[in-house]
Amino acid sequence: MSAPRLISPMLDGFQLNDLISCHNGTACYCVTEQNSNSHFVLKIVSVPSSSVQMDALLVTGAFAGIKEANTYFKEDARALLNEAKTLRHMTTLGGFVDFDCVQVIHSDNGCGFTVYLLSPWRENIVSLLPKQNISNLEALNLALDLCSSLSTCRHAGYLYANLKPENIFRFGQHYRIGDLGFIPLSSVGKTTLPEKYRSQYTAPELLAGTLPVNDTADVYALGMILYQAYNGGILPTRQDIIGQLYAPPQYADYEMAQIILRACAPDPAIRWKNPEQMGLALTRYLQRNGMHSTPIIPPILEELSKKTTPQPEPFLPEYPEEELHTSSAITHNLPMVRNKNTSSRTKCAQFSKFKPSKAMVVIGVLTFVLLVELILGITLLQNKKPLEITDFYAESSAQDNSVTLYFTFEGKTPSYWVVSYTNGTEDSQIEHFSDSSVTISGLEPGAMYTFSLSCSDKRTVTGVSQITYRIPEIKE
Repeated sequence: MSAPRLISPMLDGFQLNDLISCHNGTACYCVTEQNSNSHFVLKIVSVPSSSVQMDALLVTGAFAGIKEANTYFKEDARALLNEAKTLRHMTTLGGFVDFDCVQVIHSDNGCGFTVYLLSPWRENIVSLLPKQNISNLEALNLALDLCSSLSTCRHAGYLYANLKPENIFRFGQHYRIGDLGFIPLSSVGKTTLPEKYRSQYTAPELLAGTLPVNDTADVYALGMILYQAYNGGILPTRQDIIGQLYAPPQYADYEMAQIILRACAPDPAIRWKNPEQMGLALTRYLQRNGMHSTPIIPPILEELSKKTTPQPEPFLPEYPEEELHTSSAITHNLPMVRNKNTSSRTKCAQFSKFKPSKAMVVIGVLTFVLLVELILGITLLQNKKPLEITDFYAESSAQDNSVTLYFTFEGKTPSYWVVSYTNGTEDSQIEHFSDSSVTISGLEPGAMYTFSLSCSDKRTVTGVSQITYRIPEIKE
């Protein structure tokens, strides 16, 4: 991807490097200060998120012209700037870390605004959670620090609604939150969660954007982060729900599992009411169990898996077959208990020669067939469960007329995915792929394409399975 033309004065003396992420109108880049060779992270937020959104609003008559549209989007840009000021204030209270520079300027084409946020390169916890040797000490430090930060945020009048590993940074043995995501407590229960703050750590009732933000959104996100830490880096899905809670994290003890499962309960009524309440439960856990640096996943589990299962002892001593009937050594060495003139030794020998009847063989075969049919039926039933697409969006390249489709889903992964697309004037075309994204090239610049997603095993696909996207025209 070609580098964007940076016209912000605060970026003088910086070299733009790799693109880290790009989604929903927000792009993050690694930049280097040329004098010190220090690395920074540059976040560029477009308001509105794309020129297509602006064009759609103008075409539908939502605004009389670009001037009126800019007046509207200026308020959105000002809201981002105010949120950055809130982050700076939170940094003075503790538990948060600020951006170094923030600037808002008009976009190049005069439509909308661009917000630049610059911060030093910091170590987040994305790579920490999947580690096999993350310790109980690290996990407890993380949980207690985040409870403290979220409580500080609430005391200042805000709910932090964008908690996820990408926004949590490690400073020695402590952890700080370092990104936007503040919602005034006065708006909780009245406004929905902005799409830019929704992630796999978002409470399920808020993902659709139809219900207002509740006061357990931050607690749920923290619970999911801890669940991941105590479950080998793996998050739970809807298939893991047992009753009203998720299945316990694989490596959490009973007490810790109770704390985590209450935090990330699918039903908000079950969750901890606030981060302070959860922090108190963690403190009591610490007082009873102590803080130790042993790994959450004990190394002994790996050793146990390498050991072979011991073979059972034989029921009778191993004597030659002829000695079972003729040798006097058996009589002298083994006590014989007789009952009705038949020795127990003889009964054992008779039992060893037992042969099943034809009826028993038939019953055994029928039982085996029924078990196989039951297993196949369960497997087929699982394969027929619909796939739910929870997110489906497209991003285009600034260099060519290609587009990359991204999506997330819930359900059993199919062998491969199928996407069909057309611009309305050409015949529909099909691409097959196996990942959760696919890049399609050779599209017509400026054309509006419809992309439809399906799977290989003909299962029903629900949710957001179709999107429409305009391919931007390449500017010389």
